[in-house]
Formats: sequence, C-alpha cells, structure tokens
Amino acid sequence: MKGLDRLPLVLARLSGRLFGYMVALSLTIAPGLTARSQSDSLYEISCDTIIDGFDYKLCLHDSLGTLRGWGNRNAKGLKHGYWHLLKPSGQFSSEGEYRQDIRVGTWWVSQGEYIKYNRRGRVRYSGCGCRHCTPF
Repeated sequence: MKGLDRLPLVLARLSGRLFGYMVALSLTIAPGLTARSQSDSLYEISCDTIIDGFDYKLCLHDSLGTLRGWGNRNAKGLKHGYWHLLKPSGQFSSEGEYRQDIRVGTWWVSQGEYIKYNRRGRVRYSGCGCRHCTPF
C-alpha cells in the first residue's frame, strides 16, 4: 500500500521532466523548421493564359517572385485540372492532372518518364515514353 501512495508523486516528477525535454527539443528544432517553411512558401497570382493548348487561371510563384508553375483550382479552392510545375531553377519538374486535389491520370516527371495514377491518387505504374513527340 505504501508504494501506491507514492505513485502520483513519481508520475508527476516524470511528466515534469518529460515536458522539460520536449520544450528544450522544440526550442532547438523549431527555428530551423520555421526558416525552411518561410523560404519554400508559394503563392498564386491570377494569370489567365493558354500554354500548350491548356487554359490556366493561376500562376504559382515562390517568395522571390520566380515562376514555379501554373494550374487551376475549382470553386472549393482545390487543385483541379491540368498543372505544370517547375523546379526552383526554372526547369521542367512535372505536369499532369488533378481532380479535387488528387493526382490522376498520367503525370510526366521528366522528358521521358511518367507515372500513372488511378482515380484515388494511388500509383498504378510508371514507365518511359516520349513527351510531346510528333506522331508519325
């Protein structure tokens, strides 16, 4: 019975130490995460343009003003329709279609590689092909 009387006191001391460790850990890691998230933030600007036969309503820019992609959103604000994304250097990154914020269909991830997604956004398969090749 004597040991059970001390149990709340022992638990309180352990939880106090654990809380102290968590605070110390968050103070050392949080500044790095915050700085990273600020430099990678993207914002959208209305651009209403046609590129490669697709009508785009939004241009995606990073915090430095560099163009990072273009695409569309539906009335709920979810990514919908065809999107084209660029690397920070301005080179091609990927392009494909979103439906309700889920990647669907064929997504080109380089000039010759693609990934096929099903309607739920799961990868069906990937392969190699020729993006924007002229038909014979």
